[in-house]
Amino acid sequence: MNLPQIFKRYGLIFREKFGNSYYRQLLRLASMLAQDPLASLRQGVLKAMIGLTYDCQCSCSYCCAGLYPKNKEEELSAHEIKGLIKDIAKLPSIFTLVSFFGGEAILKESIFDLIGYAGSKGLFIETETNGI
Repeated sequence: MNLPQIFKRYGLIFREKFGNSYYRQLLRLASMLAQDPLASLRQGVLKAMIGLTYDCQCSCSYCCAGLYPKNKEEELSAHEIKGLIKDIAKLPSIFTLVSFFGGEAILKESIFDLIGYAGSKGLFIETETNGI
């Protein structure tokens, strides 16, 4: 069994557990590795960090978010962030991880919509939070 066949076989389990967008990313990886393993590995992994807001419940002295004014008009809109995510999804990499952070990223009203949109583009997502 060659590499794409292995990925397809085990990818079905992956698809059931994690959904179509990650399954497509897995197949893309298998295809890249099958065509040119070294070239695809040179592309590596991409992590894009997107600051959503300066809002936070805390005012920690070591956090740079506290240095900025909490002005919602200066933040990127959900539409602008989706455009950024769309551009990030086009970049060549084996896996692309989008990290949402802030202040407190969960305070952004559109956070769950943005997470869903990034997932629909086949991106992996993490959200940095203070946990409060």
